[in-house]
Amino acid sequence: MSSHALCLLVVASTSIAATHLVPAEFSTIQAAVDASIDGDTVLVSPGTYTGKVDYLGKAIVLRSVSGASVTTLHVSSPCGPAVVIIRDAEGNGPAVLDGFTISSDSTSSGVYCENSDVVITSNDLTENYAYPGCGAGIQCVSCSVILQDNHVFHNYMGGGAALQGCSGIVANNEFVENESGMASSGWNGLGGALNVSGIGDTLTIRNNLFLRNSCASYYGYPYEAPGLGGAIRTSQITGRVLIVNDTFSGNRACFGGAIHACPGVHVINCILWDDASTSSEPGHGHEIYGPAVLSYSDVEQYANPDYVFDGVLGDGMISDTPMFVTGAYSAFELDELLSPCVDAGCTAPDCYDFEDPGDPGQALYPALGTILNDMGAYGGGGVGYWVGIAGDPAIPVGGVSLSVFPNPCSSSFLIVFELSEPRTVDLRVYDVSGRRIGSVVAGEMPAGRRTAAVDDSGLLPGVYFCCLEAGEDTAVARIVLIR
Repeated sequence: MSSHALCLLVVASTSIAATHLVPAEFSTIQAAVDASIDGDTVLVSPGTYTGKVDYLGKAIVLRSVSGASVTTLHVSSPCGPAVVIIRDAEGNGPAVLDGFTISSDSTSSGVYCENSDVVITSNDLTENYAYPGCGAGIQCVSCSVILQDNHVFHNYMGGGAALQGCSGIVANNEFVENESGMASSGWNGLGGALNVSGIGDTLTIRNNLFLRNSCASYYGYPYEAPGLGGAIRTSQITGRVLIVNDTFSGNRACFGGAIHACPGVHVINCILWDDASTSSEPGHGHEIYGPAVLSYSDVEQYANPDYVFDGVLGDGMISDTPMFVTGAYSAFELDELLSPCVDAGCTAPDCYDFEDPGDPGQALYPALGTILNDMGAYGGGGVGYWVGIAGDPAIPVGGVSLSVFPNPCSSSFLIVFELSEPRTVDLRVYDVSGRRIGSVVAGEMPAGRRTAAVDDSGLLPGVYFCCLEAGEDTAVARIVLIR
């Protein structure tokens, strides 16, 4: 591949941005946000921080130093729409929320976003509350979203997350035991884990685990209201919703134990096992209800002679016990020798698992077997999320930091790097063999935060490395390119 295959044009701003430390410089997160401008970073030390946080329309990065396990944003009384509010941060770069436990004692939603470009990554969202279908953990309205590597669990009445009129990607998240609806109040559930509506563009949902989510149904006078979509409910889709390489298990709802689909929904390379309709009526869809396009998936009830499916059945369907085993990532990995889902997904090259650099032709764990697609959350190109190829943005170490958004990417990505002092900088991109693909930035740079937009349309799908040399310090970020 020639070095000019990558169009490395710096089209984003290279303005100097500041880092604000909490609590070293500001006693509260909101005070640090108040002092910030677009491009700034608010870096939060471990602790529990009470009170809501409003981005005030600013495209800033709010990041914990040590991760969600030791850094909590919490409110214990109703605080408006959510614990964290991101509004009108569109067009000035992404607003980033990275590395917090966010909870409200079931009094408010966790995160509310509207009219913004948002990256929500590496957070634990739990014990939050919203009206049915509104997303107790996360609600995004008219946003470009990247939801990556979040643990969304034990959120009530509103379900795990809701995306209305959004585009982007939902990847490498675990949605566990979220509930939508409240039968005792006459409210039916809409998407126990994820309620998706009004999508006019493309939303990709890939390499996620959806486990034991549920929707309540109400049967009483003067009306009946069944629960729709134990894990995912979709409605009013004029674009496309792509559900790719996800694993569903133990989800429950009246219509669609796992997925309640509408036209425009495509399900491929997924495992749907032990999901069920709570209705005794036939045709309510133990796994999927509605006119989805379904292919190359392992669906438990598919082999049942009485199976009813309103959508389009494509190639590659099976109905065999997936043979889950406990591995390094979860109890829903596949047995390499016994699982019928290994190497059984779509055979198109753009669906391949990542190749193990040390064993050509074989998949990179947690994908298994050859590079042919494995059904479920640990197969396909999105496996890069699980192995850290698409890992968390770096915290400044040794005076430099480097991160990439979105990651994985499909047509372009944004490189963000920060210098603690003036340095001579050389920022390059390499392929997995170590061959230099191109140069992004070179020369003297003052201290501060820089961004560079990169067009990757000339590259093949795969893994690449962005390497920043700044004086004596070096930082490396791995980039996953998918199509």
